[in-house]
Amino acid sequence: MTAADTLADPRIPFPDTDRPLACRRNPEWFRHDPYDPDPTARATGDLEQARKACGRCPIARQCLLWALAHPELTRTDIWAATTLQMRGALRRRLTLRLGEDWVAQVAATEKARAQRARRTPAP
Repeated sequence: MTAADTLADPRIPFPDTDRPLACRRNPEWFRHDPYDPDPTARATGDLEQARKACGRCPIARQCLLWALAHPELTRTDIWAATTLQMRGALRRRLTLRLGEDWVAQVAATEKARAQRARRTPAP
């Protein structure tokens, strides 16, 4: 078991797909270290390119939810077109709207959404 395994919240699992993703093909677009003391080195990634790629990604929603639910595992880099600061602001809004255990409510909503999707026949 790794440190990441012990920090992972099982209510929102890491998204997985067999489809080729931009973050796997071009990881340099997603590099961002807000802790680097050199401001020019902080954003070695390309936020605009990452945003475009995430806009076309089939798992961007799940990626964002995972990143929001796992702040200790997403302290650097761009996740679902968001930086650490953006994710912090989103977490604060979720906490204000849904309460301290917002992860449980989001997980329940996602589970219900997945169940509806499985029941709905494809057109």
